[in-house]
Amino acid sequence: MKILYVIDQMHLHGGAEKITAQKLNYWADVYGYETRLVTSEQNGKPVCYPLSGKVSHVDLNVGYAPGSYFSPKNILKFPKHYAALKREIQSFKPDAVFLVTLGWIRFALPYIAKGYPIYYEYHTSHYGFQLGYEQGSAWVKIKKKLQRFLIDFVEKQYTAVVFLSQKEHDYFELKNGVVIPNFFDPEQQPVDRPKKKQVISLGRMSHQKGYDLLIEAWETVHALHPDWTLEIFGEGEQRAALEKLVADKNLAHTVHLNHATDRVSEKLSESEIYALPSRVDNFPMVLLEALLHGVPVVAFDCPNGPRAILTENEDGLFALPQNPADLAEKILFLMRNPEQRRGMAAKAKTNVARFKPETVMALWDALVRGKF
Repeated sequence: MKILYVIDQMHLHGGAEKITAQKLNYWADVYGYETRLVTSEQNGKPVCYPLSGKVSHVDLNVGYAPGSYFSPKNILKFPKHYAALKREIQSFKPDAVFLVTLGWIRFALPYIAKGYPIYYEYHTSHYGFQLGYEQGSAWVKIKKKLQRFLIDFVEKQYTAVVFLSQKEHDYFELKNGVVIPNFFDPEQQPVDRPKKKQVISLGRMSHQKGYDLLIEAWETVHALHPDWTLEIFGEGEQRAALEKLVADKNLAHTVHLNHATDRVSEKLSESEIYALPSRVDNFPMVLLEALLHGVPVVAFDCPNGPRAILTENEDGLFALPQNPADLAEKILFLMRNPEQRRGMAAKAKTNVARFKPETVMALWDALVRGKF
């Protein structure tokens, strides 16, 4: 069996990149399949997540300029990308081609890989598209509506379109749609660390991730429990704005905007509560890591990922979407109830077992073998 994965890049930290690396490694090391990663914009940078020595990597080096794929400068590079990917597929002769990108190539893959089984993976919620639509200008709205029409047409030509949750699957109503969740990283295991009075959150500093809402909630939390700290780890376009927000609220001594870290297990193991303030989140893999480390979660009840992972009142609590006051109330509840925290921590480690790598990868293998 030959497996080929197509993605823009693997040099930036992100959930889609991480699970792609983990699946590639599992295909190669556990199933023994010949496995290849094809990127278009690696630009000579190292892959940020470990890849098995059995996984081959080819970068097409298309050389897109920063910004929209549909800028005039980048459109001129489409033929090069199309031809290079087609040559790679015809040379490798895969039994399955997986695509993990929101780029233009998803419109072309059914024609590039004609005759091969092709699978498209959704790592973004349709609510995220809607959020961008609502914030856009009239021209952006027209463009996104046209893009959605084209996507709906093209996706029907894939062998299967894979969604991370049943709600996402039901929204798109594709006859070739299937549901396969992500799995947790077996390398990320709890370490023996003393607990600190801290709430932790890890993720991209963007509007979607809602850290401005978490900081607003923390203003209330800190006033009542000044001995606790909020530790946020990540990078992103909103870092400067968040730093200003923290300074304006005089919270710099209790809200720490840390850079992204590779010491995730250590940081989770020493934390009492995990906070997920996302406005939209399709399948936040960091919640799997939090549960694996026995850290109870407080999350906005945003569409659609948290509900696909957490069991309310067992391993997590839900706050009203985009409601900082309710988020603060739920965090305060766990702070004030250590026995409840310990019970939820134990349940978290039990509940996360359904996302074991071997369980989820068996579904992927059944899919490519036509036995799903």
